[in-house]
Amino acid sequence: MGAMPWFHEVPWQPDAKAALHQLQVGLFQATFNFDRDLETWREQATAALRQEENSGDRFGLVEIYTNALKNVERVAAGPTPSDPLEQLAILRQVLDAGEGLGSILDVTDINATGGPHITRILPTDEVARLTGSEKPTHAQVENAIHALNDQLDRGNSFALVIHDKNGVPTHWFFIGNTVD
Repeated sequence: MGAMPWFHEVPWQPDAKAALHQLQVGLFQATFNFDRDLETWREQATAALRQEENSGDRFGLVEIYTNALKNVERVAAGPTPSDPLEQLAILRQVLDAGEGLGSILDVTDINATGGPHITRILPTDEVARLTGSEKPTHAQVENAIHALNDQLDRGNSFALVIHDKNGVPTHWFFIGNTVD
C-alpha cells in the first residue's frame, strides 16, 4: 500500500503550532474516546498475542505483541491525563506502529526543516511557485493540492496560509502524506 494524502484547514491565527494543536484536538476528540479505546487496544493486543502463541509463533510476532501489550498495560496503569494533546501523545506511544495514525494526528511539531511527522511551513517563494501567488486564496490552494502533494515524501507535511482576495490571512492549510 502506498502513502495516502491528507489535508485540513483551520482558521488562521498568528501561531501555526497553536492552529495545528487546535485542529488536532478537534479531530482527536471527534475520533477517539481515550478510556474506551485504551481498553479495546488492550483486548486486541491480548487476543493477538494469544493467537500467535497458540500458532507456535508461526509468524514470529510473539515478541512484538508482548511488547505492544506491555505498552498498553503501562499506559492503562497510570492516570488518564485530561489534556487531549497529552492523550494523543500517549496514543502515539501505545500504537507505536511506525506508520502512525495515518493523519494529521501523527504530526508532533512544526519547524523550518520538516521531516517524518513534523510539518514544515512553506517559505513564501515555494508557496508562490506551487500556488501561483505569495498570498494564495482558497481557490489557488485547492488548485495546487496535487502540486503541493507531489513535493511530499511519506510521513511529511507542509503548512501554508490561505488569504482572502485582499491578501488578509484567513486559514492555515495543512497537507501531508501518511507513512504507508
